[in-house]
Amino acid sequence: MNTIQLEEAKRIAVKSAWDVLGPITSPIIKNPLDEDFYIEEQYCWMFFRNKDIILPNAFALNYDWSFVVSIWGDEINLHTLSYDNARLRKYAKNLSDHFKLDFDRSRLLSLKKD
Repeated sequence: MNTIQLEEAKRIAVKSAWDVLGPITSPIIKNPLDEDFYIEEQYCWMFFRNKDIILPNAFALNYDWSFVVSIWGDEINLHTLSYDNARLRKYAKNLSDHFKLDFDRSRLLSLKKD
């Protein structure tokens, strides 16, 4: 299975972010992602909402998302429940492990079919 690089992962995450945040985002916002902060793990990247997108309290739970993209181009959108750097890095590591396990399972299943 082919893998993607950071720039392609960013494009995937930007599309997901616009899908989620577009309805509440000012037209002056050009990038829905935080351009200065993301987390890279072995099998995925975790991107975060641009902090210039202000979320009213009523919308915070519905729109405060992280956008995770695997090195295989799979994506998961998750609520960002904490901005504690250590917790985020641990969470990204767990997601990376999840993507790796899914890839290994898929590969094993395809080998069994042959």
